[in-house]
Amino acid sequence: GAIDNLEAVSQAFNTFWTEPFDCEIVESDYGDVLFFRALFKGALAAIFAQNAYDLDADIDATNNNNKTIEQFLDDEPDFLSLSSAPAGDLNSAKDIFDEGLDDLDSAIVWMNAETDFQEDDFINLGDATAQEINKARADIVDAKNSLDGPTQVGDNNDPDGFALDMSVFFDGLDLRNPNLLPSFSGDEPGGLFPDPTIGGVFGAGIDLNEDTEPPDGNADILKNWPF
Repeated sequence: GAIDNLEAVSQAFNTFWTEPFDCEIVESDYGDVLFFRALFKGALAAIFAQNAYDLDADIDATNNNNKTIEQFLDDEPDFLSLSSAPAGDLNSAKDIFDEGLDDLDSAIVWMNAETDFQEDDFINLGDATAQEINKARADIVDAKNSLDGPTQVGDNNDPDGFALDMSVFFDGLDLRNPNLLPSFSGDEPGGLFPDPTIGGVFGAGIDLNEDTEPPDGNADILKNWPF
C-alpha cells in the first residue's frame, strides 16, 4: 500500500515541514519519494524472500533451554530450507528488488540534477563528489546485472572487484544444504565452508575460506563470531 501511494505522487511534489527534534524547516520533494519507494521495495523483496524459506522453529524452547546453535540446527532440520513452493516468492523478490534498484538510481539522478539549496532537503546527496555518485550508480548497475547471472562487481578496495551471481539464490538456494554450512560446536563455528562459493553465488575475487588472521584452519570470516 505504501508503494502504491508513492507511485501515485507527482514529480512536481514539493512541501516544507518542521521536523520535531530541532524544529528546523525541511524540504521534501520527488527525490524523497523515489528514495523511500526504493527502500520500501527492498523491504517487500526481503519479505518475499523470507516467505520462500521455512522459518518455523520453536524459539521459546530454544531460548528457555539455552540451546546452542549446534543444538538448534540439530533440532530444527528444516529451518532455512526452501519452502514447499518457493519459486513464486523468489521470482517476486527478484522482480521487486530490481525495481527498487531502478528507483534508487532514479533518486540519485533526480537529486544530482536539483539546482536549489540542498542542505535543507530531507534526503540529499550531501557532499558526494561526481566520482562517488558515478561509482554508486555503477554499483547499482552491477547489482542489477548480478540478479540475472555472473557479474564482476566493483569494489572500493580492489579495482578488479569480485564475481557475484545472485541468480543462484533467486533460482532457489537451499540454505540448509550441508555442503554449504560450516560446522558448529556449541555456539562456535569452526573450520572452513565446504563450498566457499555458496553454490556459485560468489566467484573469483572473494574467498570465504581465507585463513590469514592467524592461519588456524578456520575461515577468517567466522572468527570473532558474534554469538
